[in-house]
Amino acid sequence: MSKPLPKFVSDELLTGLQKLMMLRLEGAPPADGIKLTASVWMEAIASLPIQWDEQQDAGRITRAFACLLAEIERWPAPKMLIKHLPPRKELPQLEHKKQLTAEEQARGRENLKKLNQKITEISERKSNGSKKENPH
Repeated sequence: MSKPLPKFVSDELLTGLQKLMMLRLEGAPPADGIKLTASVWMEAIASLPIQWDEQQDAGRITRAFACLLAEIERWPAPKMLIKHLPPRKELPQLEHKKQLTAEEQARGRENLKKLNQKITEISERKSNGSKKENPH
């Protein structure tokens, strides 16, 4: 069973299928069969191993349909759309150019050492407390 598609994916898919219908291509489903056709296409797209994310994926299906519409002469199968699915947009990367001075590095190591000591103390207190509660 495939997972339901996010609204932006199903919206792009339905818009693309409407454009396909307007072309009246050979092999197109009859007008009264478009709902069933749309559900089959949705199922095919939902079966893909993609965790759809609007920030990364918005527009990908629309772009795939644009490429597909430019080259087809017959009604396509869903796999043709999948083949035209462009890669995800690169998310902006944070830049890290700062070089720590030797003093900053030493201070950072000292802070980590203090944190580790605190964690050890808390952990020991918890384990000693549980021994008192459960003497077995």
